[in-house]
Amino acid sequence: MTESVADASRSPESGPLSSSRGGRSRRRAVVVLAIVVLVVVGAVVFGRWLVYRLSHSITGDAFVESDMINLAPQVSGEIVEMLVLDNERVSKGQRLCRIDPTIFLRDVETATANIQVADADVKVAITALQSLGRRVPEQIARADKELAVARNEQGAAEQALVRIRETVAHEIARAEHDLAAAKANLEFADITLKRYNALVEGRAVGKEERDGKKAAYATNLALHEDAKVKLAQAHTNRKQIEIAEQTLEAAANKVRQVTATLEIAKVGLVDVEEARRRVDVSTQKIELARRELARQQALLAYTEVVSPFDGVVVKRYRFKGDYATPGTAIFIMYESRNVYVTANMPETELEGVGPGHRVLVKVDAFSEPFEGRVLWVYASTGAKFSLIPRNVSSGEFIRVVQRVPIRIQVDERDPRWPELRPGLSATVYVSHDKTGTKQEPAIPPAIPSR
Repeated sequence: MTESVADASRSPESGPLSSSRGGRSRRRAVVVLAIVVLVVVGAVVFGRWLVYRLSHSITGDAFVESDMINLAPQVSGEIVEMLVLDNERVSKGQRLCRIDPTIFLRDVETATANIQVADADVKVAITALQSLGRRVPEQIARADKELAVARNEQGAAEQALVRIRETVAHEIARAEHDLAAAKANLEFADITLKRYNALVEGRAVGKEERDGKKAAYATNLALHEDAKVKLAQAHTNRKQIEIAEQTLEAAANKVRQVTATLEIAKVGLVDVEEARRRVDVSTQKIELARRELARQQALLAYTEVVSPFDGVVVKRYRFKGDYATPGTAIFIMYESRNVYVTANMPETELEGVGPGHRVLVKVDAFSEPFEGRVLWVYASTGAKFSLIPRNVSSGEFIRVVQRVPIRIQVDERDPRWPELRPGLSATVYVSHDKTGTKQEPAIPPAIPSR
């Protein structure tokens, strides 16, 4: 009875105490559970971040770049027309500005006139060559024929001379023989007549017989005179030999003359060759004139400065009215398709980086990253070819992590790719997986300092 009263007296105080202790235990359990959950979540996040960090090389020292070119004219002159503005996109072959073409137009006209003159010279030289080509062979052929005729005449004259000499010699010999025979007959008739005259005086024979001998003497005397005339005539025929010799000499002179004419005609072949050379020289002159015209036309075309590619005109250095000179830039521009990212990777991050590796490029100007690939890794550090290379030969030395430039090609299929501009800052995440078959995790929120 006493114990029950005591228990009853303690029960009102013990109830609130036990309930407060149970609340604290539950709160403690919730806190512990929350801590455990946070630790687990933190461990998972840290694990993912660590895995990503170990499988990637990251640097914030990256910029969007392009090959900037200084576009200069190839001819000098006043800029009479400026056709583009700064930051204007242009297409390949588009005219950017025009230089005063007046002088170059005059040069083209002069070169065209020179071609016409050279063409006329060629036609004159060809006409002369054709004329000589026809006339000289005709002269040579005619001289050959005349020489053949003259040689035939010379041969005929030689044969006639031989024949006349033989004939005259035969006639003289026969006339001399006939004269000797007639002289002998005359002497015999004379002796016979004298004997008969003596016989008539001695009246040994009659006068009739003596008259017969007189007649025979007269006949032989006439024959003797006739033989003398024939001999004189035969000697006179020797003039035919002289005439034949003169004819032969004339034929020989004609042969020599025609031979000289033939040689002169053959000299015309030299003229033909010289005319052919003149044609060649004139042809070369017209070719040189055409090349000069092509050169002047090229210079005239250079008065229009055109874009060498599809790109963007970043800045104009000259304006309308300025005097442009070859080699002095008028525009600075870059090719719109030749935009890339250059990242200066710390040398401690180069392991696992190489051509073909996947890259996520976080450009500060865009909320979402770009995808890309490593094109190449530079063969040396950037400081090695800086304006003032580092020199530690004096003894001072402070180790500084060197950076090696890498070039990254951004995926052109990204619709935002045309909006990339040289000079934009970026952070690159280079995957060590070259094949790119692994699923690329999200970019961790931690961005390393530049």
